[in-house]
Amino acid sequence: MDDICTLTHFLKRFGHIATESQIRWWIFNRESNGIEASGAIIKKGGRWYVNIPSLRDWILAGDKAA
Repeated sequence: MDDICTLTHFLKRFGHIATESQIRWWIFNRESNGIEASGAIIKKGGRWYVNIPSLRDWILAGDKAA
């Protein structure tokens, strides 16, 4: 399960990809931008998790994913 991590862990490991504010904006707008439907973020037990390969695919897809 190295490809799934908490939001906090993702930011520590991949902070150069996106800021915490940016990721939280993506989460807040998840219904319109397609990030949740892509499987890139998962909410479980009140906690957000990042599926790293799916997030990579979602970012590379650009606005087509919305």
